[in-house]
Parts: sequence; structure tokens; C-alpha cells
Amino acid sequence: MEAAKVTLDQSALSLKVGGAAGTLKATVEGGDAAAVTWSSSDPGVATVDANGNVAPVAAGTAVISAFSGDGYGLAEATVTVAPADAVNPAPVPVPGTGTGNGTEQPGTETPSVEDGKVVAVVNVETDAAGKATAALSEETVEAAIKALESAEGGELVIRVRAGETARQVELTVPAAALTAITGSSAGTVVFETDLGTISLDRDAFAAAAAEAGDDDLVVTIGTVASGSSFGELTPAGRQIAETLIGNRSVVDLTLTVGGRTLSNLGGGTIGVGLPYSPGAGEDPNAIVALYLSEDGAVSIVRDGMYDASSGRLVFQTEHLSRYAVGYNRLEFSDIGASFAKDSVTYLAARDIIGGIGNGRFDPAGGLTRADVALLLARLAGADTEQTAGASFTDVKAGDYFAGAVAWASQNGIASGFGDGRFDPKAGVTREQLAAMLVRFAGYMNWTLPDNGQRPISRTRMRSPRLPRKRPKR
Repeated sequence: MEAAKVTLDQSALSLKVGGAAGTLKATVEGGDAAAVTWSSSDPGVATVDANGNVAPVAAGTAVISAFSGDGYGLAEATVTVAPADAVNPAPVPVPGTGTGNGTEQPGTETPSVEDGKVVAVVNVETDAAGKATAALSEETVEAAIKALESAEGGELVIRVRAGETARQVELTVPAAALTAITGSSAGTVVFETDLGTISLDRDAFAAAAAEAGDDDLVVTIGTVASGSSFGELTPAGRQIAETLIGNRSVVDLTLTVGGRTLSNLGGGTIGVGLPYSPGAGEDPNAIVALYLSEDGAVSIVRDGMYDASSGRLVFQTEHLSRYAVGYNRLEFSDIGASFAKDSVTYLAARDIIGGIGNGRFDPAGGLTRADVALLLARLAGADTEQTAGASFTDVKAGDYFAGAVAWASQNGIASGFGDGRFDPKAGVTREQLAAMLVRFAGYMNWTLPDNGQRPISRTRMRSPRLPRKRPKR
């Protein structure tokens, strides 16, 4: 079957909140241009109508997707929406932090509201060793909580400004401040520095506060020279790090209370952001996050993605540790003209898919039922080696897909036939694939659009907004 091909007249749009809309024009080869269906990865940032008119909503980045009528052709454009021109409101005086007229005492600034988020800024000096130490005052927290009452987003950002020479930032949050924030309307608490960002949802922050008890919480974000950190890795881990990380910085992120490092935050969601400026010629789809474990292994964080609007690589994790930005572009000679080339690059960089050898991907090749189970298992980050085999007569323990098929069966994503077969090598049908994807979305706690006529692009499945609830495993 010859699939339609969609192209757009622009690959990127730059808009401004409150400004004019932009327009994308789609051209369809082998199909009807009038049948193109449009969607936005984040309608909260930018919307698109049936004619390709893109309207800015809020600051951020969204991907506009144009699908051909047959559902096979896809083209995408990145839309960057800048904030509206600033309107400076009269500052609210904060007891003990300043006069409210812009003259602040060293170390603090009056909390402000930016794009619906309450931002409390802590200024701190960096010592000769590159360490910046700061403490969040209870007065600043009190003012920030008051500002949250009128803010729309329910997000509290604690921004530490330490200067360019800082290599480690240590912020102390007093026990009283932890209690106050836990009892406030804050749904997300973000610790933001130039070295990295930690985002805790309400459950994670409450768990950290409970662990702290009467102790203070210490948030530490620091860079580690890649050479010194690589020396602690296994030979296999070192090879991966040298190839993918290179001379990029490794970032160490920790939460401690009473000298104890917190490892379990009650099943809450932890978001991480690592600042990064792509090098010349680097494809953002191939920028990946890597986890350097305590046992010396290095692995790719599969839900990491580069957010151009913030200049950060963002991902979610169940624990804090050492992470780094890496680059892992796999070259395929036969995807240059494919509508799916960006998707292929993104998934291949995260070891979710691979080629067929000799530098080829075979984009028009078919998928078997076993292939789909394997791709979904990898996308979910499932440990298929530890998954007990399913009782299918045609799946052997030594098959490369055995663990993935067992995982998909045990989690209700895929099932076999009534005679005990899974039929792993059979081509997956469109209806089987649709059913598996819907079940997989439920497993991942993803929310699908309620309009059945609006397609879902890959970007809807990996929104840069943090935090997102991870599946319970």
C-alpha cells in the first residue's frame, strides 16, 4: 500500500502570548490536502484549528502535527510561545525580606508570580571552592504560600541564584517551612538552580517532609567532572559513558535529612531537569538522559526528552542520584524521506527500537505481534529478564521476545488465542495494535484525547510538562 506523505511549509513557528496567530500549510502527496487532521501536543501552550491556524495560549513549546486522511502521513512543526510583554505589578512587601520597593536585603527577593507559578528567589554567594550554601527563610515561605492562594498553577518554584562559578548548590529548607508548604495549596514544589532542577509533586514532597520530621531538608545539586565520575564505573558502564556522555557534565542530585539520604518518596513523582545547549548539528531527538548507578552501571532514561523552551533535558525518576546528558544518534540510510524519521531517531536513541542491519531501518517493513510486545515493554522500562514466562505453547523461554510477551500478558496489554497460542510471528493487525496501545496507555496512566477523530502524535505521549504520574510497578 502506498501511504500518503505530508509536508509542512514551516518546521518551526515563534509566537507570543497575546500576539497574532501563525499559519501552517500542509501539502499531501498521494492524498487529499483537505483531509488533513491537525492536533497540538499541548493545547495549553498552543492550539490549532482545522485550517492549520496556530493560536498562542501560554509560554512554552508545543508540537503541531498534521496527519493525512489515511492516517499514515505525518508532518510536525515545533511552536515556541514566548511570554507576553511583562507588566510589572506592585510588589507585596515580605516581612524581613525587603521594603517592597525593589531594595531587598541580601539573600532574598519578594516572591512573585510568573506564568501562574509562584517564584521565591534566594540569592547566594559562591565560595572559592565553587560551593553555594543557602537557607530558605520561614518569612519567604509564608509570603510565597500567601501568593499561592491567588496563583492559578499551584506550583511553587524556589529559585537559587548562585552565579556562574558555582559547582554545587546546597539549599536548606527548615522543618517549619516543610510543614507550612505541605499544608498549603502547592501541588508541585520545584528547586531550581543553574546546575539542575528537582521537581516534587505533592505526594513526593509530603513524603520528604514526613521523613524529615523535626529535621531540616537539605537539597543538593552539583556537577561532577565526567573524568572523575567515570573512574567509578564498571568497564561496560565506562564504555557507554565515554561514548554517549563524553566531556559533558555529570550532575549529582540528593535530598538529605539528618545526614540520611532519602531514597523512597512514598511513590510520588520526581521530575529532573538538566540544563543543556545542543552542539552544532545535534538532533534534539537524539539527546538522552543517562543514569549512573551506585554499582557502576550506566543506563539510558527512556522518558527523557529535550525541552527547547527551557533549555533542559527533562525526565522523571523514582529516585535521585547521578545523571548526565548524552547524545545517541543512530544513523539509518533509508529513513531520510520517511514521515517518521524524527520518531525513529527518538526511539532508536533510547534503545527502544533498532534497525535490521547494514545501516537500514526498513521503515515500510511490517511488525509482528512479538515485536509490538517488545517495543511496548521497552517503552515502559519493564525488566523483561525478571518476568516469569507466560504459558503460551508457541513462546519458548529462549525466544528474544519471551520476557516481553510474558510482561504484556501479565499486565493485560496483549493476550493469546483460545487454543493457548500467542502467534508471536504473525503480523499485527490494525485492530490488534489499536487495542494494545489503548491498554498500554492505561498501564502508563496516560490520558488519551476524548475526541476519537483527533489523532495522537508521539509528542502527546511524551509531554515535557512535569511531573507526570509514573505507572506503579
